[in-house]
Amino acid sequence: MDGKSDLARVIAGLQKPAHGLVQVGGFDSVLAASGRGSRLVGYAGEREVFCGTLRENVDLGRAGISQSRIREVLGEVGLSETILRLPDALQTQLQTGGYPLTASQVTQLVIARAIVTEPKAVIINGLLDELTPQVRNKIWECLKSVDAPWTLVVCTNREDIASLCDSQISIRSIR
Repeated sequence: MDGKSDLARVIAGLQKPAHGLVQVGGFDSVLAASGRGSRLVGYAGEREVFCGTLRENVDLGRAGISQSRIREVLGEVGLSETILRLPDALQTQLQTGGYPLTASQVTQLVIARAIVTEPKAVIINGLLDELTPQVRNKIWECLKSVDAPWTLVVCTNREDIASLCDSQISIRSIR
């Protein structure tokens, strides 16, 4: 891991900070990531897809996420046409790793999963770095929408992506 990934995972509540306290929505980040936290924090950092339907890979079994909300958010990240071309749309079975989706489409799906509950904080850890400009711009429009209910944290190694953000923090690992 590097410093930016560690920071992203701590904010998302996926690991404890070495020192101090990180809060999201007034809750310790680890507590915010559990229970009710699935609606407080959205994290997209690894292209993880499990064997199950496309819908299951977006809603992760979280109650109250409608099929129309899933379709809406998949459209926002640019996957509408892809979903329409799949044999069973949202019920299409995905294999571990995401097949029949491409790597870029899996990234879009993972970001949709992070934002589908409209969390208070969304952390994108490196996933924008490898996308084509066209796909990245579509996702960026969604993430930075004036209607977005979240605070967005983007971890990147690319200056062009960092320059899109309102403020930047540079982390350099010293070995």
